[in-house]
Amino acid sequence: VAAVALMNRFCRRYVYDRITGPIGQLERGVEHVAAGDLSYRVDYRGDDEFAPIARSFDQMAQGLQDAAAREEHEQRARQELIAYISHDLRSPLTSIRGYAEGLLDGIVTTPERQRRYASRIVAKTEQMSELVSQLFLFSKLDLGDFPHQERRCDLADLARRLVEKSGDDYAQRGIRLRLGTCEPAPAMVDASLLERAAGNVLENAVRYAPGCTVTLAVSSGADGSRLTLADDGPGVPQDALPHLFELFYRDDPARSAQKGGSGLGLAIVQRAMAAMGGTALASRTPGGGLTIELSFPPVDAQPAGEPPASGQPADEQPTNKKGEVSAR
Repeated sequence: VAAVALMNRFCRRYVYDRITGPIGQLERGVEHVAAGDLSYRVDYRGDDEFAPIARSFDQMAQGLQDAAAREEHEQRARQELIAYISHDLRSPLTSIRGYAEGLLDGIVTTPERQRRYASRIVAKTEQMSELVSQLFLFSKLDLGDFPHQERRCDLADLARRLVEKSGDDYAQRGIRLRLGTCEPAPAMVDASLLERAAGNVLENAVRYAPGCTVTLAVSSGADGSRLTLADDGPGVPQDALPHLFELFYRDDPARSAQKGGSGLGLAIVQRAMAAMGGTALASRTPGGGLTIELSFPPVDAQPAGEPPASGQPADEQPTNKKGEVSAR
């Protein structure tokens, strides 16, 4: 009888420990998380009915920790955005005020200097307008609130139109646009938004690779269609490539400060591509320079009898000796 009683006490104690031990671990985990320690993990090593509960708790804690980290990162990004925009708006405003006061105070007396001051005011106003426009676009894309409608189009036609429409303007601003190989490449895109993204890439080349040639090429394959913009400028360091699409990232802050710019351009490119279901990738151009690849997932084949997308055929474009189309 004594042996049976002793065995019963042992069994009760064993069962009690098996139950209260894991419960105690979960209670401590709840207390830590409730106190804000989202890094705490139960890390239950048993293989019983409590194991799934402990794993679920650890997964919940990890999810909360990740969400808190994202919120902190977004909050820091918002603060940086406000700081950068405030600085970038203050600079042209200060210049405008100085030029305007010079005109009002009668310091500038000759018609030639008056025109020069007035033209500088206009230039600074345009700079502010572009900054506000970029900020508006970035905010809408970042919130997922930018209106866009994807339609099937040929990226080759879009590249040709971009070079035809903007080649002369960019030539006057110091870079040359040319078309490389442009094979038919269907994609579901918002043409206006894609042109804006490509335009931001070209603006980046104007600012950081003056005098370069930017080659636009289009290709397609089983994995989708791609529009690449490759310049032959100085390029960027290899370790900077993964960060180019980050908000306000500068691989050389001193050089970037001299060149100006809102710091929003390539961040807008990345978000515009994401809005259309595509991706943006940066790499080094063989021989030197920067290449931005805008990729889209594959779409169904062109339905029979459907008219081709608008755009001038490639064989009607001016070509060089290699058969590549160039902007003039």
